[in-house]
Amino acid sequence: MSETSGQNGPADPAHSADEGSDAPQPPGPPARNRRTLRIVLISAAACVVLLGGVAVGAYLLVNHLAGGIHRTPVTLPKVPGGGRQPGP
Repeated sequence: MSETSGQNGPADPAHSADEGSDAPQPPGPPARNRRTLRIVLISAAACVVLLGGVAVGAYLLVNHLAGGIHRTPVTLPKVPGGGRQPGP
């Protein structure tokens, strides 16, 4: 017979992790808090990327629409005397 068990763990129960062991826990927040923090950070990053894409799209749209406006060059007539009024 095979020495491996049908479970997803070691075949020898002596090598399995003990729930009530006195092994020190790794420093930091528990796994549930880390998962929540990771979800919040990924969501915030996705929102920043989405808002950046909207801002770039809006800029390109306004630039395209403003580029379609025909501009008429305006030349002002030159004032004789260099534009200075005679003083008293």
